[in-house]
Parts: sequence; C-alpha cells; structure tokens
Amino acid sequence: MVVMLRSIGIPARFVVGYGSDTYNTITGYYEVQANDAHAWVEVFFPGYEWVVFDPTPGWTGNPESGLVQTWPLSNLFAGLDLPSLPLGQVFEAGVAAFGIIGGPLILLVLIAVTAFGALRFWRWWTRRHICKQLRRIFYRDPAREPIYVAYRNAQRQLKSFREQSQTAQEHAAVEPQLQELASLVDIAAYRPQPPESSLIERARAWRQKRS
Repeated sequence: MVVMLRSIGIPARFVVGYGSDTYNTITGYYEVQANDAHAWVEVFFPGYEWVVFDPTPGWTGNPESGLVQTWPLSNLFAGLDLPSLPLGQVFEAGVAAFGIIGGPLILLVLIAVTAFGALRFWRWWTRRHICKQLRRIFYRDPAREPIYVAYRNAQRQLKSFREQSQTAQEHAAVEPQLQELASLVDIAAYRPQPPESSLIERARAWRQKRS
C-alpha cells in the first residue's frame, strides 16, 4: 500500500509498533502486550497531518499516532462535561449539601458516642457491683468479720486510720504496731478459704496485748 501511494505521489510511510488494545479509563493508558505488535500505513494529508490506514484484514488493535499521556488519570474526566460555577455558588452548594446530610451525620455520631459511653459505664458499674457484692459476702462471713472488727477497733485505739488509697500493709508500714493485724486482714480479705479459729483468736487477743 505504501508503494502504491508513493507511486502516484501521495506521501505515505510504513510504521511498525504496537496496537493500542484495551484502554484503561482509570490510568488513562492503553494496556499494551507483546502480542499487540503490528505494522500499518500512515498517509499525510495537508491540514490533517498523518492519518492511519490499516490494510491488515481482521486486525482490531486500533493503532494510534500522537502524544503519549504523561500522567495517570489524565483522561479520566475527558468525557465528563463539568459546569463552570463561580466560587460563591460552589460554596453555597457545599453548605446546602452539608445542611442536608450534616444533621443525620451528627445524629449518628451522637448515637455512637452515647452507645460507647453507655457501654463503658455498664462495664464499670458491673465490675463495681460485683466487687461490692464480693466484699459484702466476705464482710458478712462470720469467720472473717471478727478480724475486720478487731482491725477497725485497733485503728481507733491507736488513733491512726487507714486512708482509702492505702492497703493494710501500707498503713502498717506507717503504723508498725498494726503489722500483725494487717497480715490477718489480708488473709481474711483475699484468701478464698475462711480464716481458722486460731487466726480469729489472734485478732481478738491483739487488744488484750495492748492493754
């Protein structure tokens, strides 16, 4: 075909390259593979430059001549007719859109925050309630209560009271005279088995030792 066109004075050239194959609208590139290699003819027309002619029967590679896209997504919005709006109208449209979706969105956020807070409170209350029930059971245990009573009486006798932030052992470090009772309190408070009668008698005998 190139020979025929040139023989009658029409500018033509033989081009070797690749067909365009599949166009990716996201990247703006044609996905070209090795089997897309091809050859075709380009004819020069004044005012139109080089125009592609492919005389190969059955070829659908659609060869193209021209500039290569230089960045991804370059043609993503090529076929999209975007209106030209002034900045003020764009801002007003954005405010209106936010007014439509902002209310439900804020409501959803408030519901999520409330649900999260309620869940945290429920977990805290459950743990506190369970701990309170356990303390109540332990304090009502007739085998433990005499030790607690003796410890409270000892604090009043010495006029040295344990702070809420202190453990019995920390208080005993400040008031060494309570060391024995503090050890008995730890046994009564934390050991699953009730204290033996000998430990209860030791607690009751503490005041007699002091007197």
